[in-house]
Amino acid sequence: LMGLYGHTDSSQCGTFSLDGKFLISASNDHSIKIWELKAQTCKYTVKGYKFHKSEIICLCKGSKKNIVASGSSSNEIAIVNYDTGYV
Repeated sequence: LMGLYGHTDSSQCGTFSLDGKFLISASNDHSIKIWELKAQTCKYTVKGYKFHKSEIICLCKGSKKNIVASGSSSNEIAIVNYDTGYV
């Protein structure tokens, strides 16, 4: 059993990377965290300018690329590369 701590508000959704090495979690704190499961650490936190201004309510990963799309309650969509953490 492992716990991954770091969001400052509740987490609404998450998904695993295609290779199973990462967990991508989204939160009401307007951030996405990319967790390296083997090391049990946060590799990237994505938030701030040019990102969601409200709660992230859904995630969907790409089927061939290491990307995840996120949607927020204020009708924003962002695409994040979870290898680099770039929006």
